Amino acid sequence: MARRFRRKNPGVEEIFLFFIVAGIGIYVLKEAADFLLSDAFITIGKTLIKAAIVIPLVCFGIVAVASLIYVLSHYYDERKVKLRREEIEKKIQEQKQREAADRQERAFRSRAIADLRRMDPEDFEHYVAALYKRQGYSAEVTQRSKDEGVDVILTDKLGRRTAIQVKRYRETGNIGRPIVQGFFGSYSTKYDAGIFVTTSDFTAEAITYAQENNIQLINGVGLSRLRDKFEPKDSQLTEALSIEQLVA
Repeated sequence: MARRFRRKNPGVEEIFLFFIVAGIGIYVLKEAADFLLSDAFITIGKTLIKAAIVIPLVCFGIVAVASLIYVLSHYYDERKVKLRREEIEKKIQEQKQREAADRQERAFRSRAIADLRRMDPEDFEHYVAALYKRQGYSAEVTQRSKDEGVDVILTDKLGRRTAIQVKRYRETGNIGRPIVQGFFGSYSTKYDAGIFVTTSDFTAEAITYAQENNIQLINGVGLSRLRDKFEPKDSQLTEALSIEQLVA
């Protein structure tokens, strides 16, 4: 037998609860409506709208500034590398120019010294005397039989006398200490100073002895440089002055 259900009529409690819930709902709706129509809601809305516009702009600005900093930093690094490369290339070029000038200088010195070595020994003495005459000294070439190790005698404006010994040696015939020491013994008691001139060079022992005894040493390179002062100003680094030009 089927059971029949009957709808239960609401009681007083349920009706009372309904009105309470409905009242709360109406109150909430009223407060919500008041809030939506209030200045606070409008201000919040405006703020949210502004934020929606400003925040992307700020982010874009930050990205743009960061990108600019990166580009400038990259450009600065490239510029610094470029300047450094140019500086290195400039130094390399200057070094090459110096080396070329040194080679030209050595070639000229070699030719100049070779010219001096081809001179007659007596002409070479007169040549050295003429070089010092051009510097304002009074220069006298001694007689070969009475030179006593002194080939040229210089006298300056104060009357001080300097003894010069000259040796026209080959490139490999370096002057040793015994020769320099013998020259010192020949002039030290009669002259105020001594100069030893050669077309070759000096050994280390000879240089040390000369420094200890205040003897001026002039080797082939030094002699060729000394001669440069008396070449015509417009001459190239080619031919040196002849003995006849200097003595005249």
